[in-house]
Amino acid sequence: MAQTFGGQMRLTLGDGTRLAIRGSFSIEDSGIKVESEKNLDRSMARIVSLKNYKMDVDLELPSTIGSDAVLSYEGDATVVEDHTGVMHLFSNGFFTGDPKTDRMKGVTTGLAFESVGYRKVAK
Repeated sequence: MAQTFGGQMRLTLGDGTRLAIRGSFSIEDSGIKVESEKNLDRSMARIVSLKNYKMDVDLELPSTIGSDAVLSYEGDATVVEDHTGVMHLFSNGFFTGDPKTDRMKGVTTGLAFESVGYRKVAK
């Protein structure tokens, strides 16, 4: 049987604020990055570095919440995929980026949420 993806998704911040996701939601669900480097004896070295967990998200912001307020938020964020029952829990993070709002479509792009912790909970 095929896996199911997409459907309705809800973003809730730790302070209770709910933001509508518009069109794009992707995650970097690994806290490490691995690169390779060639040694002079032709062997390889594996370089492991730590990185933040991250979700890139396009949002439809309510008229009462501007980009400055979103970028000022620090705390937890939860995304629930209603159709699949999967929850994405980001802990101890904040928004990053250079937001741009398309007033014709009502979508704010250029935002990411980066966090210290991440956990995916499937039903």
